[in-house]
Order: sequence, then C-alpha cells, then structure tokens
Amino acid sequence: MSQSVNTSKVKPGAYFDSGTQQLLFQVYSKNAQRIELWVFDTPHSSCLVKKFTLTKNDNSIWSASFKLSTSGLPATTEVIYYGYRVWGANWIFDSKWKPGCMDGFIIDCDNDGNRFNPNKLLIDPWAREISHDPAPRLSTIDPNEFSHQYYSGENDRSTDTASFAPKSMLVLSIKNQSTGIKPKRHIKDDIIYEVHVRGLTAQDSTIPKEFRGTYKGAALKAPYLRDLGISAVEFLPVHHFASEQNDDGDPRGDNYWGYMTLGFFAPNRRYAADRSPGGTVREFKEMVYAFHEAGLKVFLDVVYNHTGEGLLYRSTEDNDSREDDYRQDPTRACILSLRGLDNASFYTLRSSYIDNEKTLQRYQDNSACGGSLNVTNGSVKELILDSLQYWSNEMGIDGFRFDLASVLGNKCGSDCFEFSSQEPDGLLQRITHELPLRSATTLEGVDVIAEPWATGSGQTYQLGNFPDGWSEWNDLYRRTLRQFENKLHVISTPPHRIANALAGSDQQFWYSSTRKEPHPYNSINYISSHDGYTLRDLFSCTSQDDSWDHGGNQEEQRKAIRNSIALLLTSAGVPMFCGGDELLKSQKGIYNAVAIDNKTTHLEWDVFNAFIAKNKKGSPASEICIYRFFRGMLSLRNRFTSLRPGNYFTGLDIGGKGIKDITWYRHDGYEYTLSDWNSGTFIGMRIDNLQYAVKGDVGSLFVAYNWNDQFLDLTLPENSKGMQWFRYADTANWFECASNIDEQLTPLDRHYGMYARSVLILVEK
Repeated sequence: MSQSVNTSKVKPGAYFDSGTQQLLFQVYSKNAQRIELWVFDTPHSSCLVKKFTLTKNDNSIWSASFKLSTSGLPATTEVIYYGYRVWGANWIFDSKWKPGCMDGFIIDCDNDGNRFNPNKLLIDPWAREISHDPAPRLSTIDPNEFSHQYYSGENDRSTDTASFAPKSMLVLSIKNQSTGIKPKRHIKDDIIYEVHVRGLTAQDSTIPKEFRGTYKGAALKAPYLRDLGISAVEFLPVHHFASEQNDDGDPRGDNYWGYMTLGFFAPNRRYAADRSPGGTVREFKEMVYAFHEAGLKVFLDVVYNHTGEGLLYRSTEDNDSREDDYRQDPTRACILSLRGLDNASFYTLRSSYIDNEKTLQRYQDNSACGGSLNVTNGSVKELILDSLQYWSNEMGIDGFRFDLASVLGNKCGSDCFEFSSQEPDGLLQRITHELPLRSATTLEGVDVIAEPWATGSGQTYQLGNFPDGWSEWNDLYRRTLRQFENKLHVISTPPHRIANALAGSDQQFWYSSTRKEPHPYNSINYISSHDGYTLRDLFSCTSQDDSWDHGGNQEEQRKAIRNSIALLLTSAGVPMFCGGDELLKSQKGIYNAVAIDNKTTHLEWDVFNAFIAKNKKGSPASEICIYRFFRGMLSLRNRFTSLRPGNYFTGLDIGGKGIKDITWYRHDGYEYTLSDWNSGTFIGMRIDNLQYAVKGDVGSLFVAYNWNDQFLDLTLPENSKGMQWFRYADTANWFECASNIDEQLTPLDRHYGMYARSVLILVEK
C-alpha cells in the first residue's frame, strides 16, 4: 500500500500502511444504503471493540480510512478481526437497531432481490485470511447448508451471528516472502498431477505427524513428484470453504473437495500446520516455493461460478427440490458474505411469480451447488480478476483450472443462460488479456484450463469453444479411452475415434473451435480425475457408465490400467492423471467422494514407503509394478518432444527425411486406407521424431493398440534406412514382472506377437 492512501485507486479489501499507520477498508455494494465495519477482540467473540461507518463513492465502493493511533483500537493491535453489517431497501437503517433486533425490517427479500440483514455479520469477500469456518448443518446431501442461525426467515432473521460467524482478518505485520522462481515452460510440455492438499499426505507415515494433510506436508512431497516425472501439480480448491466439521467423525456436513468458496483470497486455514494469524499465508507460500525449487508449476482448481452460500433453504432433503420452487422457501437464504452485501448485484437471479407479481427472489443455478455469480456485473468481474491476480502475483500460482467455466461466459444477467467466449468485455476475454496468459514465445504469464460445461438449462456444454490460449478438460477423450478398454463388443468402437484422441482431438478443437489458432495442447487429456472412479476402480467396478471389472480377472484389470497410462502419455495434448493412480489407489468403488474425508480418499503410501525402506529390493507388489510403469511412461513423454507437438499433425513429410509427421498403420504393416477407418480392432500410430531430435538418434516412435480379445501377428512398419525398431514398452501380462518397461530396448525384427487388449511402444534407432 502506498504512503499516501488514494481510495479511488485502491482495490477493495483491507490494507495497513506501516509507514503512515493508515488503515483502509473498502468493499463494493451498489444497492446498500448503509455499511458499518465492526471490529472484535477475538475470532469467536461478540465483544465489539470499535465500529466505523463507511462512505460510498460514485463507483459504489464503500470505504473507511483512519490511522491506527486515532482509531480507538489498542496500540498493541497485531491483527484486526472484523466483519460488515449492511442495510438496504428491504431492511432500512434505524438508529434504534441493536444486534438481535428487528428495527427497520420490512421483508426478507424484496421483489428486486435485496436480502440485506444487519443481524448477519458478513465476511469481507476480499479478505486475505478468514478466522474459522461457519458450522454446516448435518445435511446428508449438501455439506454447505449451514446452521439455521445464518439464515433469514421468520425464525432466524433476528439471530445475531457475531459471536460465532467467521471473522475477516487483517494482519498488520506481514513480511515479504518469496515463492521462488516460476518455471518458464509451455503447457504443451506439462504433465499434470491432480491431487487434494490434505489427501496427498494425510496417510503418509514418512511425513511428520503434525504436518500430514497440510501445505507443509505437501511441500515435502515435491521431490517425489519431480522424480516421478510430473511437471505441474494441480490442487483441488484451497480457497477458504467450510470444512472443519470434517474431523468430527460424522460424515454428514463434510465437504472434502472444497467446491464451495467463501473467501476468494483466503487460503483454507484447515490445511495449515501453522494457523496463527499470518501463518496460513506464510505456509502456503513456503509450499509454492518448494514446488518451484523442484521445477514444478502449481495450479489451483478455482470456483468462481457459484459460492458456498448455497441455494434457498429446502423443506425436504429430496435432491429434486433444487429446482422445485414449491419446496424452496424464498424468505430463507444463508447470509454469510456476498448475499448480504448486495445479493442483486453479485448473483444471477431468476424470476418467479407471487400473486401474479414478478419477483427476483430465486437463483439461476448452473452448478447444482448454489446461485451462479452474475458475471455480467462489472464488480463481479473485478472481484474474480482481483482474486486471480492476487494468487498469481502474490501467492506465486502458475495456472488455474476453472470449475464449471461455462458459467463464466454467461451473457445473461438474469433468467437465462447464453454462452459467449468472444465478448470483448466478457469475463473470459478479460481473463485472457488481463492476467495475462502464458505466451509460447516468452513463456511468461499463467496457464488457464476450463472445465467446459455446467448444469441446468441453456447451452452449458462448450467443449472446444473457449478463447485462444485456453486449454480445456476433454471429457470426450476420457470417454473414448474408457470405452475402448471397457466396452468392446458392447458399443461400436471404430478406429477413427481412437485416432482422433491420440492425435490431439482436432475434431473437437480444430473443426468446432471458436479459436483463431487451435492447438493440440488446448486438450487436457485424462481418463480419471477426482470426480469419479480412480483408475483402479474404473477397471474393477461395474456400477457406472464405461466401467467394467474385466470378469474379475485382476491381471486383466491391471493391464487395462497400463493400457490407459500408455495411451494417455503418447497422445497429443496435455496429460493429466489423478494423484494416487500411480500407487494403484482405490476408493473402494465409491464414485462420488465429495463428502468423504478419510482413508478412503487419502492417498495410500504404505506399500510404496515399505518398498523404498527396503532399498527397492525384493519382489515388487502390484502397486509397485504400476508405479514403475507410470514412471517409465512419464520418462518417455518427457524425453521425446514429438509426443508434445505444438501444432496438429499434417500427414506430410515435415522434416524432409522421408517420414510423415504422423502415419496410421494396419496390423499387416500397410498404411490405413479410407475403408479401414470405420471398422477393425487395431491401429498403429507412427510419429516422426527426426524433426524434433537434437541429435537425430531416434527416427520415429510407434504406438500399436490391439483392443481385440485375440492374439495378433503384427507386421511392423518398414524402417528408415539404417534404423531398426526397439521395444520400449509392452503392456501384455507376460511382461508385468518387468513392469512392462524394456530398459534395455530390445531390438526387433519386422514381426511381433501382440497379445490381446494390449499396447506396444517402439522407438526407431
């Protein structure tokens, strides 16, 4: 903060200038009529130390500025615990009002969508730290339905929440702290490891007990992840959300994944070993520093499409009541932050009719989790952009994965969903230009990844339609590889589908894209993620679409895992896999683990740690064989640039060496013809490596996939002059004891016996 405080230029939030001893608090609200800042002595106290009335400027920014020495706050103050109380058209200011009173009340929500209630102490949306969690209600279906006291409505509108509501925190003595040097690496060269901060180390006996499940513990895994071969770790949401109840032993009310944001700037305090004021931010930065020192990027899964304030209170725990107006009480809404500051500005409202009169008392819900944020509102855009820039510039983050990102492209301020990624002042374009995004030439900026769908009415599925520079989770890639492994003889699996997936999904990103310059790395390729089965369970369960237990044959189940790894890591695009898949992690067949925070979802380190403790001696367990195969395939991808193309293959001789940049083969050694693309159970993909190789020691790579259940006599493509095929990997069961990676690179003649449902990878030297 500058020495001279200019409130017209400072972004919303709370600031302290140590030089001038000046304090500044700013928050946005267009429709509020009065805002008061209340300061408390402790996080869990209603003991008021001081209150200040904020003033509004022409941009609807409310502010209070004063010196610490003249504020009436103790001179020894090191941290300020504060919250906001707000009045508006539905609850006007009355000088007689006191906490817990009804003076000034008119209606819980008026027809314009105002839900002001001064009895509900509000979290500052721009707060850098939040003291603690609100208490969730013990709901069996929604972990972010909170205790009744936070709600409006007849029974609870007069309940004052100050004694138990989370307090926003301003820590006065924060030292500058390095997050290390950000890796300058294009996303096309990344391998993403998606994992939960807590789940990564909560069950790891090699981590000191007090650090397990924390940012500190995660930092200690940086060397493991680097040695495994990944280059970017993507953490599930770490923005502050209600999760402390996870440790009470009762699964009701638990929120493990974290897709219910309550603070867009504050790291989740529960994941910190040091929970003292300033400790959470400091420990998070130390974690980022450790990953940067290991050469790894840090991505965050961020949720800006809805908030943790949830929907209206439901009269039943029937899931169908989410969209049923008759089962929702429009007077009862949880008021924690944005909803109490300016509900009509921050949220996308939808109309309903009461006595034939149109009201804006309900929420557009394109997340199935809560009211969608109104991204057409300028201040909502600023809130999101401020948050992204803070995490990138101050907290050291290298990239973001946007949950249900289609919502961020909604052009409708109320009552509908209409997606556009090309609006010049739209949020998606502003993110693209203002962060800015990483450039292929300078390698500066951040990487951005969209989950390109949402829920509800309207065109919410938008795979391929995000702006230039964005990558997207490719669920069609996921579905294709799952079906080839698990749906043989059940659904049609023609070769052109797997070819499209292996070559970078140009049908999704080239032919149907709104981008001016589509690239293979626009596709984030994955087969498993946090949302659904682990890779192990995908091939050993039968209760969800595209899953199969392979007849209960565990060898075949593990082979299916190896096939998936081999194909994922030889596909053009950016590979992502779920943390723990390399350890043969199982969730005991649980598909949706959103509210499960225990050994079921935490990574399982016992077998791996025992193997390391024995100095890698003895006969390895199945888990170790899978780990070795993962590591070998990650090494292959990191070694050969031809597996990480920046542009789509052309089918032409780009390198001038007599080899096409990509060639498709039948099992008899001849190239595919037009009639081959719609039927068959084999495909061979040859990729020219000479155009990339520095020394030219590897001419091409050959990936063969036999998804039939019959043995195949394979004729290999003819070699370039003076070269020969060498085996790098074979996923067949006979080779499992060697982890299927041929470290000696066995030379081959032109014929190879390829087992059923297997993948073969060759290099030409």
